[in-house]
Amino acid sequence: MYPLGHFYRLCGHRLIERPLWRAYHRRHSAVFPEAQFKQRFCFATAETSRSEFVGELMWRVRERFFFSPKDQLRLTRFLSNKQEIVDAAEKVVSNTVNLLGSGERCLGATIDWHQDFKSGKVWPIDYCSDLTYAQGDGSDIKVPWELSRFHQLLWLGKGYWLTGDPRYPSKFRELVEAWIDANPFGYGIHWINAMEVSFRACNWILGVGFFADAPGLLDEFWMRFFQQLFLHGEFVRYNLELERVVGNHYLSNGVGLIFLGSFFQDTAAGKSWLNWGKRILEREIRHQVHSDGADFEKSISYHRLVLEMLYCAFICGQRSQVVFSKGFKKRLERMFDFTANYTKPNGKVPRFSDSDNGRLFRFSRDEDFNDHRGALAIGAVLFERPDFKCAAGSQVEDLIWFLGEKGLNTLRGLPHTQNLPVSRAFQDSGYYILRDRSAHMIIDAGKIGPYKVGVHGHNDTFSFELFFGGEEFITDSGTYAYTSNFETHQRFASTAAHNTVRIDNREIAEFDGIWRIKADLTYPQVREWSSNTRYDILEVQHHGYSRLTDSVIHRRRFEFNKPATTWLIHDWILGRGNHQCELFFHLSEGISAQPLGDCELRLEGTTAALHIQCSVPLMILDGEISPIYGVKVPARILYSVQRGEVPLEFITRISVED
Repeated sequence: MYPLGHFYRLCGHRLIERPLWRAYHRRHSAVFPEAQFKQRFCFATAETSRSEFVGELMWRVRERFFFSPKDQLRLTRFLSNKQEIVDAAEKVVSNTVNLLGSGERCLGATIDWHQDFKSGKVWPIDYCSDLTYAQGDGSDIKVPWELSRFHQLLWLGKGYWLTGDPRYPSKFRELVEAWIDANPFGYGIHWINAMEVSFRACNWILGVGFFADAPGLLDEFWMRFFQQLFLHGEFVRYNLELERVVGNHYLSNGVGLIFLGSFFQDTAAGKSWLNWGKRILEREIRHQVHSDGADFEKSISYHRLVLEMLYCAFICGQRSQVVFSKGFKKRLERMFDFTANYTKPNGKVPRFSDSDNGRLFRFSRDEDFNDHRGALAIGAVLFERPDFKCAAGSQVEDLIWFLGEKGLNTLRGLPHTQNLPVSRAFQDSGYYILRDRSAHMIIDAGKIGPYKVGVHGHNDTFSFELFFGGEEFITDSGTYAYTSNFETHQRFASTAAHNTVRIDNREIAEFDGIWRIKADLTYPQVREWSSNTRYDILEVQHHGYSRLTDSVIHRRRFEFNKPATTWLIHDWILGRGNHQCELFFHLSEGISAQPLGDCELRLEGTTAALHIQCSVPLMILDGEISPIYGVKVPARILYSVQRGEVPLEFITRISVED
């Protein structure tokens, strides 16, 4: 749990600091005179001309971030997908988006920044603390939030560096000014939480790196831009998402303060923001990341987001002489190590628990959200790890933007040694990975989520994903939706949506809202774990169903025979009483199932096939899975059910078809 100091900070911020700040800004304009703004900087006075001020600040921030106009020729020569870059920039110019499963949508000549264009819902421009967004009316606040994170500035910037097209910096100015005009400071949905403010500020800052020298962007625009960016820093500092149980939102506030503090470190406020950001990240990496390197929210997608935020802040902080502790760097390295291990041979990752396509920076409009190898290239350079380099493959574009030509040369200089895949136990977080050269099985044998309330965890205790021979055969169902459909979100988070056992049609943990469970009573236990070059064995049990009138426990044993490439999954339901027990296996999209008898099936993909045999008859049901947020596709479910006095058992054997 958090130390006592956390609750002192919580009370001070929630009860005194934030209410006073909001009460003041509801009554007073946040926009101060230009002369007063310039006086905040150590290099300027009220009499400093606008042109001199803008030029000096631009010169000072050039070396504080990942790239600036001086890097244009060096970096663009490493970009191979040039037509895709130009096409993405053109989509931005025409206000054409593809967000969260929307498909290609043109938003017209003028963007309504307060509208969920998928549902048509428009939020009012009321003071931020008066607004609610999870209303269960079919709207999804993430749609306008995602648009206002301004990832599109990076696609415009890349297009501008490749072509020099003057329409791209003009569009940069148009988007920023339109957003400022439509979103008065503190009013509207884009000021509801400091995470969105932080993400927007970080992308605006990288926009400066692309467009600082662009002709046609006048000093008047830049002065307004700098003032608005400064207000973003003020907002984040005094609206920290400091809760009793904090998560990635609070950590993102620290990242925003690092970036904004670096940008404005020539002011007293900027120096303070840098220190605040560092303190937040140093504390939270200890609390939010297990010692084995896995994020505590029990979501692979959020692990990647937290990892990205931390390494971006680390790199940015280094450029501003922020020195992170050895403990911070060690835990960050372990996060990369966990990422390398959960990455499958085809570069894809498990879909365990919530996934909302969240990224701090998106350098590609059409990136694959289920491919995290771009992060591993950065980890390889930061920690000189050849194994990370091998796992990253050719995914180096993020590395180019974050660490430049020097980073790319460092990566190329690392030896390319392909180690034999080794099964791993990440015991603190409860993830177990059973694998060899062609097979990869990942099992979630840990708690549902932090502090027994779930948050982004699903009811997936002892669920697994199975990859073999270039194919994902058994997969997690994914997420699909958040606030736009509470019922659908719970369905995708339910026990039946995962590859595990459900008892008496009850959830492993009862839901208590869209992101909460009433209590995590699973108390998972590892009874046996052993691994060598021939066999992996994992035996676990959980107590989630001990709350039933006739209490039972679920025990599951995994055995992986590597020479024979077979998996044995043995489930026991132990306890007392008469119960209905259901077993679910969710097949990946494109995997067909052909019955070979009541208890046998052939699973066929494009490049491989598996034979599955169960001690109880198997049925094939129609279902659906969500590969990314906002998208559903049809898929098959293997289902088995039996009812009787416990103990009951399922024995499932999976082997390779010739």
